[in-house]
Amino acid sequence: MKSIRFKFILSNILMLVIPIFLISVITVFMIFGLLVNNPAYVRFAENLRDEFNSILLNYILVWGIICVVIVVLTSLAITLYLTRKTLVPLKQLKIAADNIKSGNLDFEITMTGDKEMDELCEAFDKMKFRLKQSVIAAQENERNRNLLLANIAHDIRTPITSVNGYVEGILSGVADTPEKREHYIKVIYEKSKIVNELLDNIQLQTKLGLNRVHFNFKHVNLPEFLQNVIDEFNFEFELKNITVKVDITDDEVLVLLDREQMRRVFANIIGNSVKYKKEDDCEISISGKIGENGFYTTFSDNGIGISSDDLKHIFEAFYRGDESRNGAVSGSGLGLSISKHIVEAHGGKIWAKSEENVGTEFNIYLPTKGENNGGENSNN
Repeated sequence: MKSIRFKFILSNILMLVIPIFLISVITVFMIFGLLVNNPAYVRFAENLRDEFNSILLNYILVWGIICVVIVVLTSLAITLYLTRKTLVPLKQLKIAADNIKSGNLDFEITMTGDKEMDELCEAFDKMKFRLKQSVIAAQENERNRNLLLANIAHDIRTPITSVNGYVEGILSGVADTPEKREHYIKVIYEKSKIVNELLDNIQLQTKLGLNRVHFNFKHVNLPEFLQNVIDEFNFEFELKNITVKVDITDDEVLVLLDREQMRRVFANIIGNSVKYKKEDDCEISISGKIGENGFYTTFSDNGIGISSDDLKHIFEAFYRGDESRNGAVSGSGLGLSISKHIVEAHGGKIWAKSEENVGTEFNIYLPTKGENNGGENSNN
């Protein structure tokens, strides 16, 4: 920076000294030229030429010194002004660049009042802000990735550990009766199904995130389709003594759906209500009605509910809230994340409301026939 300042001062001085020096030399030669060709000067110079020439040279010398002083002072003044307007911001930008190089993004760049330099400083400051946001996002992604891997490992290890235990029991002779062996084999089968379902969900979650799931969209009468999904749970409702109230319109409502994927969504939400029910007096209400620009489905229950902190994250992959809520039930924590991807791929929306120890309500909006929905992306 000192080298730049020195060159800056030298260039300003030279820009002023050289023109003034040339003008002075040209002026002197013009004066001499006029005098030499003037007859009066020739007659006058015959007597006083030496004395006049001495006075003229002294005058030129004094004029030259005055010009040099004026040039130097002017150059210094201009240099100080331009330094404050140019070099100071450049020094700030250099310091800012050094801070970024060292990983420090918590600094401010002071504006100078000069429009062009302030625009440069502002652009640099915006770049710093975006870089900081990128660093924060990268750190958050890394944290989420590590948490995701930890959750996957935990969810796979739990059933695998159980399978190993029951297999060891069979091999060691603990299951010494046909009934015990049959029981152990059934448990192993159920645990293996859990692992297989988890791996399927992980694969689907990954494909949905990369938009690589093929959706087979067809026009479906949504009220009838919804009722069919509910009917699949009738045996479980009766087995667990769950009261179900259904209020679905009888009108035909055509919606572009992938039947398999949307069934997954409805079944997942109903299944969550069953999983997180209270011990007694469990009630689930399901309604489906035509609304503005689409069909609205509401699933509500009087289960254990979701805390306000957990409610913000329920659609994130592998998020299952606190252990006290989930310790007694199984699940990968992928269901709602997958459901959100599927609903949005259909051009719809899904959201939830909940209160602890009161219950939870899930709402799904799907555009009706003719609306802009996922049918345009059926080749993903």
